[in-house]
Parts: sequence; C-alpha cells; structure tokens
Amino acid sequence: MSDTQARIGRRADGTRRVGKATAWIAAAAAVLATTFGIVLATGTSDAETEDQASTSAESGSSTGDDSLQAPDSIPQQGSGSAHTGSGGS
Repeated sequence: MSDTQARIGRRADGTRRVGKATAWIAAAAAVLATTFGIVLATGTSDAETEDQASTSAESGSSTGDDSLQAPDSIPQQGSGSAHTGSGGS
C-alpha cells in the first residue's frame, strides 16, 4: 500500500469515528433534553401546588387577594394633544 492510500484510509477511518461520535452525542443530547423536560415539568407543578397549599394554610382560607380591583377614581383625559408631530413635513 502506498503512502497516499494509507493517508486516504486513515482519513476515512477518522471520518467514520467522527460520524459515530456525532451520532452518539446527538442521541445523548436528545435523551438529556427529554429527561430535563420531564423533570422540570413535574417539578414546576409540584412547586405550584406547594405554594398554593402554604398560602391557603397561612391565610386560613382563599380570600382572592390576587383578583383585580376597580380604581378609586375614574381616569381623566389630559389637556394636551393626543398627537405628537415628528418634526418632518
């Protein structure tokens, strides 16, 4: 086998190894992303449930403190112009 053929063979082997490594890394990344997604999705719902339970336990009952309230007075329109020019003509 000549030197050129040996280099071509080593290059082909290296390309195959890089391809295999890339495939394994991609598969591992997909598994990790799925695992993290599942863990975070279940962890978030548990945290919300615990927060709601502790809020209800502290207040004794749900009073709806997070609900919207009407303003004390009706907003009044200002005396200025609603349109502002850009200075161009």
